[in-house]
Amino acid sequence: MRPYCMKPINFLTILTLAALLCSGGCDMFRKIAGRPVSSEIEAVKAAAEAEKAAARKADSLAIVAARKARADSAAAVKLLDSLKVNVIHSSAMGGAISDVRIPAYHIVVGSFKNMDNAGTLLEKVLASGYPASILRLGNGYAAVIVCPSDRISDIADAYVRVSRESFCPRGAWILNNSDKTL
Repeated sequence: MRPYCMKPINFLTILTLAALLCSGGCDMFRKIAGRPVSSEIEAVKAAAEAEKAAARKADSLAIVAARKARADSAAAVKLLDSLKVNVIHSSAMGGAISDVRIPAYHIVVGSFKNMDNAGTLLEKVLASGYPASILRLGNGYAAVIVCPSDRISDIADAYVRVSRESFCPRGAWILNNSDKTL
């Protein structure tokens, strides 16, 4: 019996195997195994980088917007101080009483114990085209509020306009219903 011998591998076979491996590389084996190939992996990496870049840009825009809002708020507070406008927190009035969400700031053009008096002023304000309503306060008063807003900068601008109206008394003030102090 003759001992088993492997066939000698010739140079051409080795060269063919090397050419196959070089031309397909790992991608050939990945494709056979149903795995993503290099171009697909690179596309996923590029998409992830684009998503990160978009998130960084959005963060930068949010930071710029927050800085602008702070600057606007600071300018509004300065304006209100220069106009010597009283800003009173709602807690000093016993709190605001409402079944719906109340914006942070309001211009108060009148505060009455008698609801009929508040209604009369409210009609004048609405006739002038301003958004207004009556807000019940915990101290028993009914405040006629104008131009509600969550931004102090909007309230400062509105105060300048409203203070020129005939329905607005010299003692108009701002009700702060937020958790921020000015």
